[in-house]
Amino acid sequence: MVSLEELAALDLQIWLRTGPQAAQALGCNQSTISRRVERTLGVFRLKLHRRGGEWHLRGHLQLLRMQRELHQCARFLGQEPLRLEISPLTVPLLAQPPLPGWLLGRGDRLSLLRPLQLLRERILDAWLIDNSVDLPAQEDPEFVRFNLARSPLWLAAVDGLCLANHLELRPLDSEPLLSNGVSLVVRRDQADQPAIQALRAEVLRRFQLLQPRLPSLQRLA
Repeated sequence: MVSLEELAALDLQIWLRTGPQAAQALGCNQSTISRRVERTLGVFRLKLHRRGGEWHLRGHLQLLRMQRELHQCARFLGQEPLRLEISPLTVPLLAQPPLPGWLLGRGDRLSLLRPLQLLRERILDAWLIDNSVDLPAQEDPEFVRFNLARSPLWLAAVDGLCLANHLELRPLDSEPLLSNGVSLVVRRDQADQPAIQALRAEVLRRFQLLQPRLPSLQRLA
């Protein structure tokens, strides 16, 4: 088996997509990440390959799955930071001040399928998503979705239609296209963890602070 630090090096490289990002998250240098990744791959007899900008593993994954479950339990016990994937529009909400006990993702993923896969594999512990389309249904047997907020979406354009002017976007004079939601998605077997409930409460608290500036933002809990 491998240590928390060794498996974290592999899983953070898979999640964050580069060795330097993983090194920054773990507070070490890239050579340390490479050494730990190679050690972990060797123990589980796996191969790491890159496809479509994402890292994937080849080999028999049963033992790795078992150790990931154990290591996720260790994170919820406070032995390592928990891992939160965030969508681009939630980055300003969560970046400052930092969330105690949580390591944030890069906030640049637009795909819905990859974060769900990382949750399923216990590489991630939670996912805050601002796109309510194609999320797991409330009765999904594997995931729980906490709906936190809803806001309307308007068409917007740059005044004068000249990007070089760097003017602020302003809503067009039209009805909202639709209402979008912000949800927290976690594995069903981790939904009652105190850290998950504390995260949910903190995000709702930050939404409350934003409401004077964003009156159309509606909290759902």
